[in-house]
Amino acid sequence: MYKDLKSDAPVRYPHDLFDRIWESDSVKKAIYLVDFADGTEKIATNVSIDVNGDEMPPVKVMQTAVVGTSGFLKYRLNLDGFPAVGCAFSYLAEIEDFLQNESRKFRLVLPGQPSVSKAIVNIKEIARGKYRMYQPGFMYASLPFLYDHLENNQLTGVLPATLGNLPNLKELYVENNMLSGTVSSELLSKDLIIK
Repeated sequence: MYKDLKSDAPVRYPHDLFDRIWESDSVKKAIYLVDFADGTEKIATNVSIDVNGDEMPPVKVMQTAVVGTSGFLKYRLNLDGFPAVGCAFSYLAEIEDFLQNESRKFRLVLPGQPSVSKAIVNIKEIARGKYRMYQPGFMYASLPFLYDHLENNQLTGVLPATLGNLPNLKELYVENNMLSGTVSSELLSKDLIIK
């Protein structure tokens, strides 16, 4: 995801070695940027960003960002094919000028996964200066299954009680189906949001 100040359209860059599709995080949907604090701002720079690293995102992506000036940015991603074991990467760079005694610190948190949640880091220090990419990532992380989107699937009958066996499931979306019967006690006994 990236922040394009002029457009929300997905972008592909011809020099992207992995031919990724970059989607704007200004499209506020259930699977993208879901919550942001007051004071969140869009920022950009024309300065070239040093992106030398394993997955090398396009420089244009790293020249744009959203920042929380008085709170946290929260993202929720809906990843096809998960739960599963996979790789997750984020790309951070300091692209703003600060006074000598100022800095911005980041912390990556995956709820319920303390071993994955990173300590607070000062990107300027870790990346050895401004305008340089820092890439914290998790190789072969087992990501939890938190949200199940079953809406608009022409499902019929009763919701299976076995959905209650998914230990990390928090939200279940079943709108616009032809379900019948009552919701099972196994599903009702969980702290589960059903929409």
